[in-house]
Amino acid sequence: MLVLTAVLVLGMKLSARVTSVVVAIKVAVVLVVIIAGAFFVKGGNYSPFIPKAEPVTAGGNLKAPLIELMFGWAPSNFGVMGIFTAASVVFFAFIGFDVVATAA
Repeated sequence: MLVLTAVLVLGMKLSARVTSVVVAIKVAVVLVVIIAGAFFVKGGNYSPFIPKAEPVTAGGNLKAPLIELMFGWAPSNFGVMGIFTAASVVFFAFIGFDVVATAA
């Protein structure tokens, strides 16, 4: 903490240089992770890109999703509707975390 205080007291140019060094280190770490991860990518995992939809076997009318009750679309695992379902879950999960962070 004292080091950062000293950097800020000594001036804007030094503070800008220190910030640039810290950003360069962070970018380097991200690039190392991307490059190291590139060796673990397998093309076979992308086929099929969108797996075939499989009907959901569990549940009844009381546990039916709202979209099924409103539009008659049967819920499914995988497929295009599965992608939209996952995207909506991730979206609302993020909004929930954002609300918690804003309230804090």
